[in-house]
Amino acid sequence: MESMQRQIEDYMRRRLSDFASDPNAGRVRAQLAMLRRGVGRKPGDMPDLWGLLFADMPEEMMSRTAEPTAAEWAAYTALTLYATHQQGTEINRQNMHTCQDAGRLGKAVARLVKNADDRERIARRFNAFATASDMTEAAHHLRGLIQLLRVEEIPLNYIRLAGDLYRFQNPEYAPDVRLSWGQDFYWRKPDETDDEQEGQVDSHA
Repeated sequence: MESMQRQIEDYMRRRLSDFASDPNAGRVRAQLAMLRRGVGRKPGDMPDLWGLLFADMPEEMMSRTAEPTAAEWAAYTALTLYATHQQGTEINRQNMHTCQDAGRLGKAVARLVKNADDRERIARRFNAFATASDMTEAAHHLRGLIQLLRVEEIPLNYIRLAGDLYRFQNPEYAPDVRLSWGQDFYWRKPDETDDEQEGQVDSHA
């Protein structure tokens, strides 16, 4: 499990680095546009994406059956959602991938909360994602959260997300992943109000 998770995260690191370092901005825009068309689809369904998905993918991640592996699902979902997140923003202006701790999924989504009403609304969306029964459903709910992050220009750690999504598909590890997401989303300093939290978020934006 840990070995495969490292391979997935290394794969994502290479793919994201390729996008960020490519001097041809037009080519990157075209590649991300193609990836966006794959959101909500099964890995491998769209031949136009095969080169972007399978190039440089470790053989151990790839399926030997008609169904995608958990590793392929994790990488594919993370890549297509990154493309959604990056839409409308040049990578050299602001990359929506970050390796900072604030880019953990729960922490990033928590930054959408500006008041108590927001907390209830965002929590419903987040809980629907975290309790999804399969990757198709999870990707659907996660896409809505990513679109909210894009509007607010809040980056996300897509390397960690890919690893999380891989473990999320394993019934043995899924509870640990959900717990980590929930802790990151709900944890606040004692006696911290929503308004105070908003001020702290703004001061670090």
